[in-house]
Amino acid sequence: TLTPRDHVDQTRKLFDVGLDAAPAQLLAYASGDSVDALVDDVLIAHAADAVGAARAVMDLAVDYAKVRRQFDQPIGSFQAVQGLCVDMYETVELARSGVIHALWAADSADADERHRAALRARAFAGRLATVGDIAIQVFGGIGFTFEHDAHMYLRRAVALSLMVATMTGGGEVSAARLARRVGTGQRRVPEIDFGGMDTEFREATRTTMSAIAKLPADEHR
Repeated sequence: TLTPRDHVDQTRKLFDVGLDAAPAQLLAYASGDSVDALVDDVLIAHAADAVGAARAVMDLAVDYAKVRRQFDQPIGSFQAVQGLCVDMYETVELARSGVIHALWAADSADADERHRAALRARAFAGRLATVGDIAIQVFGGIGFTFEHDAHMYLRRAVALSLMVATMTGGGEVSAARLARRVGTGQRRVPEIDFGGMDTEFREATRTTMSAIAKLPADEHR
């Protein structure tokens, strides 16, 4: 049975699926690691969706601030509005960088790094609903109307935050899990593969450093 579920984002339909007494055939067993990887992938996908919604409403608000005039000037020339736009940009860019790293980790990193990256993306994406709030402040009265698109992006960000919270326990819990992992000494070891092109550079650096070491101390630069 399919039961529609009421939720804040009216642009996306959600249903509860009931399989009571339904016939089924077991196709395969999933290991615990495979299930963990799937959950991380879903978290990252939702975080990416939230980043897209937040970036879209931020762009709309910034464009509006450039053309909306008050006191014979674009409202974007006022420091208060500029501060709001900077706050939106900072939040979006933090979340975007977290999602980009998480996408890389999902494909190329080990299980621990993939999970840490997913938690980071979740923690940053949990703040994206504030971008919708701030954008509506920039839009002013029109941003509160149902006819304007701003509320749809805000609803999407809020809905994604609530949806992922049911999977992870919320942004605060995700941040706490990440902090515990860092506290126990788990770190990401950065590794860069230059494809052999770094050999010549390393040799040149050694030669330069050796030459500098032979100079008098007062000539070291």
